[in-house]
Parts: sequence; C-alpha cells; structure tokens
Amino acid sequence: MRTAARWVAAAGVAAVVGLAATGCVLPPHLDDPDMPCAALHPRCSVTPVADISRAEASQAQAIPDFDTATYVIEDAAELDRLEILLTDAGILGDYRSSGDACPGSITTDIAYVSAGATHTLEIRTCEPTEFDEAVTDLASEWRTSGDFATAP
Repeated sequence: MRTAARWVAAAGVAAVVGLAATGCVLPPHLDDPDMPCAALHPRCSVTPVADISRAEASQAQAIPDFDTATYVIEDAAELDRLEILLTDAGILGDYRSSGDACPGSITTDIAYVSAGATHTLEIRTCEPTEFDEAVTDLASEWRTSGDFATAP
C-alpha cells in the first residue's frame, strides 16, 4: 500500500505543479474561491467571452424625441468594455433580463458578434441587476456620445 500512496501523492504533486505552471480556466458556474484551481494559481478565472468584433446597440424610452437609433460599435476599447461586463457576469451568449418592463423605463438591446456568432442582450426590467444597469449605462454612453455611426 505504501507504493500506491506514493503514486497518489506523486500524482497530486504533478497536478499542483501543472496548474501552477499553466493556470486554469473555470466556467462561471464553477468559479469558486474554495475550488482547488483558484487556491493554487492566481490565473484561474471565469471563462472569458471571445473577442467581440462588432456590436449594435439601441435603446427606447417612452419620452418625446428619445433617440431610438441603432448605433454600430466597432471601436476595440469600447468592445473591450462590453467584454469585461459579460465576462464579469459570467454571460457567454444571449441574455434577457428577468421581469417585465416598467412604464417609462428605458429598454436596451445589444447584438454583438463573438467568435463568428451573433448574440443578443435584452434589458427590460423594473428591478435591474448590477449587470442590467451596467449594460444600460454603457449603451446610454454610446447613444449620447456622438462618436458612433447609426446602422443603415
């Protein structure tokens, strides 16, 4: 049995060394500070969103003269901001806020291209999460900045 115990110990040491040398990536639902990977290596993190190459954002609100145009975002720094929000929230594809829209509330729609696939974010809620608020704020900045072209 001592030989078996040595093999188990050696395998454990090899796993620790392998993780320490290469790091690891955990899917968002497993990202937990108590997980061995997170405890072993600082590069352990949630799975990042693949590079976003383009986004189109629009907002609507029931107030006179509200700008409901769809804006095209291709600026790398701005797309990085969206990637960070998605990665931090553990959202790797489509997202729709829970709950119903409130009368007079702002709605936000973003279509983004990541790894060749188009995904959508739909924010319509009376009780927004931090993510909902952050996406709405980002889209509002894009809409009001005057820096982005409107979609045809």
